Amino acid sequence: MRRIILTLALLGPIGCTTLKDTAPLDNIEIRHARIVRERIVVLPVVRFSRSSGFPVSPTAVIGAAHILDLDANLLNGAYGLVSAGGYPMMAGKTTNGLPRGEHAIDDWMMMYCATERFQYNRFDADVSLKRNDLVFVGGYVAARMPKSTTLPISMPPSVTTGRVMDRVSPPCDQRQLLHIAVPFADYGGGSGGPVAIVAADGELRVFGLMIQSGWVWDDVDKRYRWAMVVLRLTEDDVNMARTRVARRWGFPHAPQTTRPAR
Repeated sequence: MRRIILTLALLGPIGCTTLKDTAPLDNIEIRHARIVRERIVVLPVVRFSRSSGFPVSPTAVIGAAHILDLDANLLNGAYGLVSAGGYPMMAGKTTNGLPRGEHAIDDWMMMYCATERFQYNRFDADVSLKRNDLVFVGGYVAARMPKSTTLPISMPPSVTTGRVMDRVSPPCDQRQLLHIAVPFADYGGGSGGPVAIVAADGELRVFGLMIQSGWVWDDVDKRYRWAMVVLRLTEDDVNMARTRVARRWGFPHAPQTTRPAR
């Protein structure tokens, strides 16, 4: 997974508080963390390198597109075979060229198979966030896996807690980036993992995927923080990409819904 140094202009109203990234979790947040660890669905994704992904239907999985970078045949929006959760999946890049730098907003892909295999969490583009909100990131982070493990299909994913750095992140009607302050660590292998909250009704809501980590400038506290960059997708992004990949390979179309299985 690439690491970058970003200068972040955090947009929104003036008067935001200092980030509570080192504050201990309260009782409600501890309960939410337990819910996420029990319910979040994450898959190991492998092509030339190992990363993560998450299902959005019984037949469709979202992951980070940059794991395809080493394949010259896929530089122009072509398709190829990827392993997700130990199963072969057909992957379709969502943009031409490589998603780098300012093009990180295109760093995602849809993987598809003809057989219904996966349980999945609800994908909710209407999640609204503000600075200091607690979020959870699931992934198969290589540094947290046993060294003998090559494809941890039977192992639970790691879950990282972080705080929203941006002043606001409104419901997603167009693709956008979000920045999450997390403990300093190597998160290689976690790219493509789901990013989620626990809503007021106690249900888990996935709203994006982690695409990279690095030092990010916090414009409120005037300092750099180690952070994950999260790509938020719209409902149309998810449904249209799933249909496009299915048509490309002649698979039956998955119903255009993000109804959760768990």
